Amino acid sequence: MPFDMGFDFRGTLVGASDPSFAVAVLAEAYPHTYTNSDGASINAGWEDGSRSADDRWPSNDPRLVGGNGGGNNEGGHTFTIKLDTGSAPGAGTYDVDLALGDGKTWWTNQSITVKDNTSPVLALTNGGTGYSFSNDNEYQDATDTLRTATTTWNGVTAPVTFASTTCVVLLDSVGAASGATRIAHFRLTLQAGGGTAYTLTAAQATFTETGQDAALTHAFAPLAADTGAFTLNLNPIQPVAYVRTTTFALTGFPAALRWSAAGGGLTAYHHHYGG
Repeated sequence: MPFDMGFDFRGTLVGASDPSFAVAVLAEAYPHTYTNSDGASINAGWEDGSRSADDRWPSNDPRLVGGNGGGNNEGGHTFTIKLDTGSAPGAGTYDVDLALGDGKTWWTNQSITVKDNTSPVLALTNGGTGYSFSNDNEYQDATDTLRTATTTWNGVTAPVTFASTTCVVLLDSVGAASGATRIAHFRLTLQAGGGTAYTLTAAQATFTETGQDAALTHAFAPLAADTGAFTLNLNPIQPVAYVRTTTFALTGFPAALRWSAAGGGLTAYHHHYGG
């Protein structure tokens, strides 16, 4: 299953049962660890202290129950998501789902920009003026299309590539002088093959162990024909009558991809020589 994390912004947990991929966001400050029912986890949260959180429509789709946000004259409101925390796979291409607004018509000049760290990658600005909805239960989706939704969210996703591991969701990205911007839902779903590719390579080398009885020299020789695997040729100079364990450290790999995350490396083999 690809990494999939949705954020349902609202004021309380009352009246909503989030989908298994989603979590409730109750205006928590960054960094906050969110874990959904599928077991996926990530660090995210609001970077500023002036945001508010409200419930609007308890009978709506859980993704549209409420919203977080704030006034447009408050310098913008930033929700940060770290793509290299928890079980998140890091940089890559994600399908973004979002619902701009919280279903009420009294918020005006609403705008939102999604950034790859500091670079804008998705902007809903209505040409720089922001959106003012005419009817309740109206939202702008990730394709910059107006949607009317109540019991089922019908927004369409947009693919976004993050070269960094920081996703920034900026409310009031046009800096409107009046009105307020709210967000009801935001979701990141990793596209197939869209995560960070980690490559482990090695050249032929040797290392020496000094033991209780004698020194051992081992040749570490991955065969040229091997793909995705290594062959270890162990050539002891003389037997040693006790068990040894050798650990090869892995650097640059997230803890979730290590065979032995607690030890910071991969226990490569156990060998026993002599009687």
